[in-house]
Amino acid sequence: MPDWLERLKKERDDLAEKTEKLHSFLTEVERDDEKRKRFDGWQLHLMKMQFDHMLAYLQILNLRIEDVE
Repeated sequence: MPDWLERLKKERDDLAEKTEKLHSFLTEVERDDEKRKRFDGWQLHLMKMQFDHMLAYLQILNLRIEDVE
């Protein structure tokens, strides 16, 4: 396996882990009134936007890996 493909897979795996952690956090904030109060609407909105972009990037990395394999 070429070095660049190994690095791409590591990047994908790292991003997948971070995406899952953010998703868990957002789910927790949505379910917990006390935690939701700690974030104003704008910060929560930005985190949701970040999550959406992370998912899109993750999909692109997966497509690149699939194309090579």
